[in-house]
Amino acid sequence: KKCGLTYRRYFSKKYAPISIGDLSSRSGGPLKSHKSHQSGRDVDVGYMRKKRIRPGFFIDTSPRQMNMYAQWVVVKCFLDDPQTQMIFIERQRTRALKRYVKRIYKKRKGKLNKYISFFPGGKNKRIYPDAVHKSHMHVRIRCPKGDRRCKL
Repeated sequence: KKCGLTYRRYFSKKYAPISIGDLSSRSGGPLKSHKSHQSGRDVDVGYMRKKRIRPGFFIDTSPRQMNMYAQWVVVKCFLDDPQTQMIFIERQRTRALKRYVKRIYKKRKGKLNKYISFFPGGKNKRIYPDAVHKSHMHVRIRCPKGDRRCKL
């Protein structure tokens, strides 16, 4: 919710709303066809595209089709929240986003070091590249402290 509000604060209505999916099954409990999305701590977030698409849909998005500025606003919001445990992003998209971050923070070494540390190889790794998240990123929130029933 917080990242959606941050996105809206940065971008007017000319930008498409964020597509959100697979928070949980309609009636709660396990979400069929997913290995994750079983404990209410996972969410799929569509990539921000240069060209507007119909809200509520995920569509394969190449790095060239991504609006890197808008995408970084959303990813950065999740990274700035200590409750975010991990973000899965397809490899090519991860590399493109990392290049973008290096470019925009090249004169601000403190910020650059902070955000680069979240990428693969960094000491605070929270971004995990994979082969499947081509239309959306997958965000996992940490288990609440003291909740012994929460699945890791």
